[in-house]
Amino acid sequence: MQKKLHIFKSLEEQEQYHKKLMQQSTVADRFRRLFIMQQMTRLLHSPGDSTRKIQIRKWIS
Repeated sequence: MQKKLHIFKSLEEQEQYHKKLMQQSTVADRFRRLFIMQQMTRLLHSPGDSTRKIQIRKWIS
């Protein structure tokens, strides 16, 4: 994946450019980008306690 600096004149031009990139990319590239986004999200929002606690109560009436 190449990194380039693009200056767009409008939002529509930017949107068309990104749509064209997505159409030309492979499935592996899309999954790689998704994985990178997930890693960034984990760095910014680290989970607190990752264990689940289940409580089972028996109600007697």
